[in-house]
Amino acid sequence: MPNHCEADLYIEGPADKIKGFIKFAEGSSHRNSVVPLQVNKFIPYPQKFIDLDIAYDNKMRNWMPCRRKTAKHT
Repeated sequence: MPNHCEADLYIEGPADKIKGFIKFAEGSSHRNSVVPLQVNKFIPYPQKFIDLDIAYDNKMRNWMPCRRKTAKHT
């Protein structure tokens, strides 16, 4: 089932304040690409969840399915 979300954000105010906001909001993604609005700058993702994500990723990367030996039918 798709999970689509769309939102519009309008920023108004003096040009210098908007430039400051844009500079603060810009960040990078987990793939090191520049994103114009990095939500983590406003609401940081808790370190304990980052650690859990890393542990899970490492577990999945190093996971190898068990291979059962099956008897050959002759």
